[in-house]
Amino acid sequence: MRFRITMFVGLVLLMAGCADAEPTEIAPVEPTTIAELDAAVSLAAEGLLEQGTIPIAVVAFAWDDPERITRYEWIDYRPAGEVIAVSRNIDDETTAAVSRANEKWMGARISMGDTYPWRAESLSTTIPETVGAVGDLIAMTTQETPDLTERDPAVEHEATVQRASDGSELWTLVIPNAAGATVATRQWIINPGGLLQFHRISADDQSFSPEERTVVYEYGIEEEDDDPAPIIVPELGTELSLDDLGLPNSLRDIE
Repeated sequence: MRFRITMFVGLVLLMAGCADAEPTEIAPVEPTTIAELDAAVSLAAEGLLEQGTIPIAVVAFAWDDPERITRYEWIDYRPAGEVIAVSRNIDDETTAAVSRANEKWMGARISMGDTYPWRAESLSTTIPETVGAVGDLIAMTTQETPDLTERDPAVEHEATVQRASDGSELWTLVIPNAAGATVATRQWIINPGGLLQFHRISADDQSFSPEERTVVYEYGIEEEDDDPAPIIVPELGTELSLDDLGLPNSLRDIE
């Protein structure tokens, strides 16, 4: 079974809304500066981090087949530092998970049919790459969008913004190489509430991203009235079970 997620290439798909809702007007794409893009994204990322709980889904697609998912990551992050994170590599059938609660880390994994039960871990050996999604989110609050600090200052990057009447914004950054050819495109969608909702990285040059053509981050935001459930603390010695961690069905069904 293949899992498909919506690839937002513009605000029209994001803001179609309900049939009885007021139609949303989409403004033309406007050129902007990297400084303006950084300021908008950093403010939206800061607002997201201030939410009570932030589920993040990360899905990566292969170069040889843009519809084939190579890995997925799911993180339920809390501003206090609590986290439950799952990372699954589809090709080698490896699944890893970590949980941090009460200032203690635990880890478990399944690799090629072998199971490694939950055990206490040190911070340095426990965090898989999956938590990098949170790191990217935090990095956005520094007003330096990820990967931009290493850009060639002699190469001009193209930044644009597209705004909608409901307050949503689509910010796009095109990253060229020294010859001027596009090697990657990054997009951020800010929702009407001013919070970061979506982040996509698409590589047009395999030398920029040799393993994955596109990585999509989708940020779930709990309603203010919701009472978020506490971070799950697995029992030491028990086997990793995705059903027990709150992983969405749409991710568990990926094969």
